[in-house]
Amino acid sequence: MTIPATDKRPERYKWVETTGEWNITHAKRKKDGELVPYYASAMAEKRGVSRAVLKLMNLYEHGVFGEDEDFYDNDEPATQGQINKIEALLRTSLFDSDHRERVEKEMIGYTSAQAGFCIEELENNQQDHTQKLNLSQTEIKNIKHE
Repeated sequence: MTIPATDKRPERYKWVETTGEWNITHAKRKKDGELVPYYASAMAEKRGVSRAVLKLMNLYEHGVFGEDEDFYDNDEPATQGQINKIEALLRTSLFDSDHRERVEKEMIGYTSAQAGFCIEELENNQQDHTQKLNLSQTEIKNIKHE
């Protein structure tokens, strides 16, 4: 199931598309062991809408989940390897300085799951090679002709 959502704020126009899914492994068990019944199509739709809203608010990239996805009980702290990867990806990311500073402050308290989402978002927002090298247009043309 795909749930499209559109951000219609006057200063920008943003299209976000996301999906919600359901299967038996997503069901919670009560403390007494009883399985909490989820309805597949309703849960998929709810998750899709929840993810779309979080993406429009730029929260999903930081590992924020809707209450229906709170079954991810991964409270393990981010590994040093994850933190190192985030730091390396931040240096070449397309994020503006405010966004980079926010990630640098928040990553200290990231769980492993949040760090994973951050890494994925950073990998999707990287400069191309010419931006990383900070080349002029003339230098780029010369490289292409060599």
